[in-house]
Amino acid sequence: MFVMIAFTLCCIINLTFIQSVFTFNTHTRPLEALIVTGTCLLYFFKSGFSENWLSFPINWINMGILMYFPAASLIFIFSNYFTFVKLDDDMTSVVWNMHAFLVMLMYLMFTKGFSLLKQTKENT
Repeated sequence: MFVMIAFTLCCIINLTFIQSVFTFNTHTRPLEALIVTGTCLLYFFKSGFSENWLSFPINWINMGILMYFPAASLIFIFSNYFTFVKLDDDMTSVVWNMHAFLVMLMYLMFTKGFSLLKQTKENT
């Protein structure tokens, strides 16, 4: 509960005093990624690993989040820097194609998790 309130306040402070609405939020986006990643890692730690670990839908969704958020947070941390140094079009394309690949990977893992969820509901 404390983290939710503190993060919301950080977002409001960042929006009001630090970064304009017209720049990418390079302060709160990485903080959000750290909170989400930490929560997912805590889930993995508390759930433990069993023999049929990949048969649980939530584990696939959790893996998708863990694939996307830590890697994409680096892109978002440096996004204003990329704009400042004026990356050439080829490099900009590489960076955002890498981001698109990470999003696709996360969605594919979500799809696997949701399909397992559907299978378990059909079997019960």
